[in-house]
Amino acid sequence: MVVNVSNAHLNLMGVVWALAKNFRLHGAVIETRSNVVAGTYSCDYALLARDLDWLQDREGMKRNDKSDLIPAGVGVWRDDYSSLIEVMNWR
Repeated sequence: MVVNVSNAHLNLMGVVWALAKNFRLHGAVIETRSNVVAGTYSCDYALLARDLDWLQDREGMKRNDKSDLIPAGVGVWRDDYSSLIEVMNWR
């Protein structure tokens, strides 16, 4: 599964990693760069899979360890729980 977590105001990476941890999925981060000439913006993607070997065969991945990407206080979002305050980028 590939999730585009790019957002100027929310750090959604931690939310996705909390879900991945909950469902025992392996993960990797793919970061793309902006290209002014092509008119593209940078994007961050979370790549999730059950099979670690499949992930390790992919190119351009930054990491396989997701534990440091879950900010303190961010839990698994459910129908009865979610908090935008925990994932706000307060810059």
